[in-house]
Amino acid sequence: MCRKQKVEKFIDANLDQRILISGLASLVGLSSSQFQRAFKQSFGETTHMYLIKRRIERAKTIMLSQQLNFAEIALACGFSDQSHMTRLFTRLVGEPPNNWLRNSAYAQQGRDSTLQDWQMAQGDNAGAAHHIFDVSRQDALGC
Repeated sequence: MCRKQKVEKFIDANLDQRILISGLASLVGLSSSQFQRAFKQSFGETTHMYLIKRRIERAKTIMLSQQLNFAEIALACGFSDQSHMTRLFTRLVGEPPNNWLRNSAYAQQGRDSTLQDWQMAQGDNAGAAHHIFDVSRQDALGC
């Protein structure tokens, strides 16, 4: 498994916890500063922004598939509390989580739909948000 895949897999498996740059760097055998440069070159954004976007995507998935309240969803996605999740969700998605959920076509059918179904219904733009890196970039993490 290449470094980039290792990092992605670790992040996805640990989104509900605090993820430190130093831990990610040691996972792939780099110093923290080397890792941050390599991550930005490989993913096209900072580690912090990537983590926030992954947490928001996880929150969307949980909102559509499970009957949890927003405080539980926030903690399950690694946010410090519901307010923190709501603030970042609103900034990145453009509306608060409760509005997004209410406006979701699949939310009207029940919260058992998956995010993939929602993304397919929304067309290419929603799927593009999940592919956070551009495959044409030179990959500094080795994939």
